[in-house]
Amino acid sequence: IRLGSLSNFSDIDPLDSEPTVKLRWVKPGERLGEPDAVIIPGSKQTLKDFEELELSGLNSQLITYSNNGGNIFGICGGLQILGNKLKDPNNLERHFENNSKKEIKGLGLLPIETIFNRNKVLKQRLVKTYWPIKLELAGFELHHGESKVINGFEEKLNYIFEDPSLGWSIENKRGGIVGGTYLHGIFENGIWRRK
Repeated sequence: IRLGSLSNFSDIDPLDSEPTVKLRWVKPGERLGEPDAVIIPGSKQTLKDFEELELSGLNSQLITYSNNGGNIFGICGGLQILGNKLKDPNNLERHFENNSKKEIKGLGLLPIETIFNRNKVLKQRLVKTYWPIKLELAGFELHHGESKVINGFEEKLNYIFEDPSLGWSIENKRGGIVGGTYLHGIFENGIWRRK
């Protein structure tokens, strides 16, 4: 998904090197179609980008796609967008607007809530992954938002990493997967990417 404030374009680059993968960027206002999978990358302004998805109707297309068994994966801001709620009590994301909302509903496809904190997380990571394969992965975190699993859903989710705050996946209503992570550079890990 080509978000208006897309960040970390390089997260998608490794998919271009796969001969069996054909990438197609979809902007708000365009038709999603019937892809094999959808990736929602990171954003410099997650709340603004989500509102653009809503206004264009692309959010409804993504929900329908998932409900029909589609596979969706979000990275950083994309992960946050997949969740139920995004909270910005300090107007960190929307500080330029006086009447901005402090809380919005996300796509509701992953049972998490995100709160935007004043402190930014920025660190290199070497982490163990459990899904879809056990492996050690390299990447980095760069985000203000902190996401947590909604109470009561802990056992319904697959924890992607040994560190339970880095990402989750869940099977949707028709067997597709919805998942996401805070780990930028995840697709640079070839074995994980191909799985």
